[in-house]
Amino acid sequence: ANLRLALVPYATRAQLPDAQWADLLNLACAHARNDSPLHTRQLAGSVLALLAENERADQVLEAVEGSLDTLSLDALLVFGLRLAQAWAVDEAVLVRLAEGGYVRHLVRSLDERTISADMNNQVLAVLVRIALRCAALAPILMEVYAETRDWRARSVTLVPLQWLVFAHSMEQRGDELRATVASHLVRVVVRDASPEVQVTAAGALTATCSGMEEHEVLRVARKFGTVLGVSVSGTDGPGKKRKKDLAEAKHSETERTGAVQGLGAVLRSFPYSVKEFTPGVLAALVQVSLGSSSDKLSTAARACCLEFWRTHADGFVERHEHKFASHGTLLEQLREVVTAGVSYYC
Repeated sequence: ANLRLALVPYATRAQLPDAQWADLLNLACAHARNDSPLHTRQLAGSVLALLAENERADQVLEAVEGSLDTLSLDALLVFGLRLAQAWAVDEAVLVRLAEGGYVRHLVRSLDERTISADMNNQVLAVLVRIALRCAALAPILMEVYAETRDWRARSVTLVPLQWLVFAHSMEQRGDELRATVASHLVRVVVRDASPEVQVTAAGALTATCSGMEEHEVLRVARKFGTVLGVSVSGTDGPGKKRKKDLAEAKHSETERTGAVQGLGAVLRSFPYSVKEFTPGVLAALVQVSLGSSSDKLSTAARACCLEFWRTHADGFVERHEHKFASHGTLLEQLREVVTAGVSYYC
């Protein structure tokens, strides 16, 4: 079987009749099932990708989509990775691959079995590769996230979004794509019940915000401030009115902890610099750290302040201190937060 599959690349260089080409496709599908040895399954996945690198790609995708439940995950991963890496494959082929059930099947496979770290990383690698070339993957990943139970599988749907935004931000609808992804990540950071997923979403949000305008990032920060019941000061930009902040938080501790993670993500989106919104975000975190009755929230907010201070302490007086001149005692409060519990004898 391995020898026959290995000969396929040479056979496809010739102009094969439809019947012989169909035989090769059936051969690859037959050996991509779970009852074949691992190496044979992986080789069959490569052959399927090779057969899709021409005008007959639709036939290959139709065969794969119709056999998702019988093809092995190993073969499907190799197939998707090779297809996404092949520049001879048109973007329309990847769009159909993403929309045709392939992505859902990969994530559901993780959701329905004991997940190994290696398999998790392989699925993630395939999704990132597709995301780099196919902006249509974004809404599909968002839908799959909502359908997924396992927290590790949900995390897999989030990481490719930051790469997708990076790769397609300069396209015609790049701003709309970035705003859509940012809104999704904000919801995940606040609402997901898993702390691990919240952290993953916050990391993806950091990368997403780094390509946004400052007034857009400020609006993101204010969404988190609303959850926490604190004010995030700043300028929204031309033609935008600031919504009134809530007087007190009306959300669960999990949601508020996620909001703190979100504010930390906003700070990290522009490391080593102080933007116009930075003092307002820091003020909100300081307020939570010093005034929250929840140790969990206070600790999370202090961790965000410590991270900011770690990346800005060197040369802070010369480069950044003047930007806090109109913010009253914020710097004194910030220093109080970052030095709390610090002792000469520790």
